Amino acid sequence: RQGTQASAVVNLLATAMGAGLLSLPQAFAYTGWALGIGLMLVTSFCADLSLQFLVDLGRQSGRMSFEGNAFHYLGNAGKRGLNVLLIALLFLASVAMVII
Repeated sequence: RQGTQASAVVNLLATAMGAGLLSLPQAFAYTGWALGIGLMLVTSFCADLSLQFLVDLGRQSGRMSFEGNAFHYLGNAGKRGLNVLLIALLFLASVAMVII
């Protein structure tokens, strides 16, 4: 049985939201309600801003992938650097899932 793009997106969203929901109570226990809510608002603002930047850069370059935009704006070194950072992100996310 072969998966579809929609099932992959749903699976990734469920995984990301599951880890986030599991870690929120502990984060609030460490920071308290006021600081926890403040940090969530700052984080959501930063995430929204970065997504807007990515969409704008993709429209300007005509490329619709991280790797394509990194190559367009930063050359081969940017493309390779992005791949290294994505591998590090995936590894650290896996470590976080083990810890949670």
